[in-house]
Amino acid sequence: MSTIMMLVLSASLVSEIAGEVEEYIYEEIFDIDDGSTPVLWDLSGCCSEKKVPFFQVLNALVGWKARPTVATFGSYIMYWVVIISVIVTARLRVQSSRSGFANHDQEELQAAVNDDDDVDENAPLLVAASA
Repeated sequence: MSTIMMLVLSASLVSEIAGEVEEYIYEEIFDIDDGSTPVLWDLSGCCSEKKVPFFQVLNALVGWKARPTVATFGSYIMYWVVIISVIVTARLRVQSSRSGFANHDQEELQAAVNDDDDVDENAPLLVAASA
């Protein structure tokens, strides 16, 4: 659970950093100081993170923006695409390595069973009783 919370907080930070970089580019490089970075949608009438306490908490935890820009929304989505692909790749590698070990262990067991040199013919046989 703590890993999930850290990933969500990291997504929020990535989105916030992308927004700050975008704002810097518009203000310093393009010399646009009116704060008019292009937004994808505007929900500031009902869901503003500056006025409504619930959305302030949501902004802090998951990076909620009532007026997301291309950079903030795009970076948030790209972050999750990368994280999910890393998790899926890791799981596939673990599963393939486990199946490889299972096949290897079965081969060793079969080789041990087929190896007659190590069998002591005077050793008593153990028979499992079936109920």
